Amino acid sequence: MLRVVYITRFLIAVVCFVAAGAGIYGIGRLAGCGDDNRDRLAVETTNGQRWLRHPLGFELRHPGPEWISDPTFAERMEGSLTTTCDAFTNHDAELTVCTIDKAIHTRAEFVEEIRGARRGIAGAAQQLAQRTPGYFFSGLEGLVGATTVTDDVGWDNGRGNAFLHVIVQGVHVRVKAFTIDDTLVVLFATGNGLDAAIDSFARR
Repeated sequence: MLRVVYITRFLIAVVCFVAAGAGIYGIGRLAGCGDDNRDRLAVETTNGQRWLRHPLGFELRHPGPEWISDPTFAERMEGSLTTTCDAFTNHDAELTVCTIDKAIHTRAEFVEEIRGARRGIAGAAQQLAQRTPGYFFSGLEGLVGATTVTDDVGWDNGRGNAFLHVIVQGVHVRVKAFTIDDTLVVLFATGNGLDAAIDSFARR
């Protein structure tokens, strides 16, 4: 349970830094409004395969029957009405898909958003390290480090694509970001069993 709490705090920290560039208000605020008509992911089955499809024009594989929708966690990730999140959890792993109403017109603007995600990862790593037994005796050296597996940021024909894969305190974290029109879409995955879902992402 403690590990899940740390992962949750980590995800919130990452979203906070990504959303900061979009002018999102504090993550702790609930977005709940009775007339909330924001677009969300829908589960559809095609040829026996379950997909998560979004009206914005993208899709990815459903992670599997053992994964359940977690609207409560999703609400915690939504800082304001400019952000919409869908979350799926499986005991010690999480998949969160957020759309952020943030106009990004250039590669420089997109790179700045990804830089925010990196800062979020670094900040969350430090928070995790501070809760690690022996932190105050060992200091940050050897505890804070996030091992980078993949760090790829691209821009092609006015569209941004980025993929970050890091390991923080033994937890695999994958962040995939892309742009569709004036919207920034960010996928967060922690734990195992999510490679197929993340890799299957496609614009429709």
